[in-house]
Amino acid sequence: MLGIGFYTNKKSIKTSLDYLVAGRRLPWWLLVGTLAATEIGAGSTMGVTQKAYGQWGLSSIWYIWTMSISFIAIAIVAPRLRSSEVLTVPEFFLKKYGRINHILTSIIMFLPLIGLTAVQMIATATIFSAVTGIDYRISALISCGVIVTYTVLGGMWSVSITDFWQFILILIGMGLAMPFVIIKAGGFTEIIAHVPPEKLSLFEGMGIGKIISLIIIYVSSWLIGQEVTQRLYSAKDKASVIKGSTVTAVFYFFFAFIPPLLGISIYALEHKGVIPSTIINNFSDMYVLPVLAMNVLPVIIAGLLFAGLISATMSSASSDLLGAASIITNDLWFQYIKKNEADDRKKILIIRILAALIGVLSLAIAILKPEDIIKILMFSFSLRAAGCFIPYIAGHYWAKITPLSTFLSLSCASILLVILELTNTTIFGLEPIIPSLAVSAIIIVFFSLKPFQKASL
Repeated sequence: MLGIGFYTNKKSIKTSLDYLVAGRRLPWWLLVGTLAATEIGAGSTMGVTQKAYGQWGLSSIWYIWTMSISFIAIAIVAPRLRSSEVLTVPEFFLKKYGRINHILTSIIMFLPLIGLTAVQMIATATIFSAVTGIDYRISALISCGVIVTYTVLGGMWSVSITDFWQFILILIGMGLAMPFVIIKAGGFTEIIAHVPPEKLSLFEGMGIGKIISLIIIYVSSWLIGQEVTQRLYSAKDKASVIKGSTVTAVFYFFFAFIPPLLGISIYALEHKGVIPSTIINNFSDMYVLPVLAMNVLPVIIAGLLFAGLISATMSSASSDLLGAASIITNDLWFQYIKKNEADDRKKILIIRILAALIGVLSLAIAILKPEDIIKILMFSFSLRAAGCFIPYIAGHYWAKITPLSTFLSLSCASILLVILELTNTTIFGLEPIIPSLAVSAIIIVFFSLKPFQKASL
């Protein structure tokens, strides 16, 4: 991965456009690799395995199936997004809704990306620590150093190419682990015999409400998320965007079976006594997949699984890191601090410096090591989608949305989401993202009516 970073730095990075959106030249097959690897991270590998072993059981498959649904939605609207010819989501808000909304959107989009980067760094360091026995903090320093280095060196070209190879490693590692685990457990019949019936339900563990909420969270968050849209902006044409998004959706559908089955198999192996409970109890649930690999799989297969897991978390971390760096440079630094900077070499240098600083900040959060990966991911996804999603998507189709309605949407919906999350409050039992999006939509429609068309901020 470091080698790819050095190579792309030397061969592919000539302008800031190359660095941020790969010169808008990504073919569809490379788009599939980078889209798939970007969103297969800690949550959809270690997190889903953890939840399948724990309270969700087989229904945790919906965590990834909802990703497939989301990419179908992305394929539908992606050509419109690609045609906007911007580098970041906040830049679209600047062009359509003005500076105040641009600054506000930049902040709302930037902060969750730091948390998302940190989560993936935590997972990478966790795997590295479990394999080597090296202290977690040292593991975090090493793994984060690698991620930051190749991202800073090569930008979108580096991230896309490393994503593609990481995508291959994810398929090999996770795919090869499955048959060995099932055989070790004695086959599907033995697994079913040692797993409670409720764990084998497609709906009972997670619940219909959570599944619907995940669909809403993913569709709204990924269509607004810089780590996804930056790839759509990087595609060479609209046809590549449609094909890349569609193939990614198909991949997610089939990949979704692997982590839940691994989690249920770990549960069966524990209750059969193949994996002593004391080993799992010595770690948090987040470690169940590394524990499986080190105690059940042959050495080579375990190594490939760890390579796949680290690839999954590294690809997501580098994508989130580049997204955060793109926003802080394109939408804040070069808009309001160094506005007239024309030298592309200096621009790339500044982007790299700020990306490295964001990496250090994410590392600091990673060292604190919050436990629940899924919870952090869902909050980060929800925060950026709450107020931004409606004005962003609707803005590509409806010309009459006003700057005032956008500002009120960004402010009110985001504040509502944070209040509901921090107070652990629900409205009619719904996930916080749903009433927040409803408030955003109502505000956008009402304050874009004719009486407000001439209102200014």
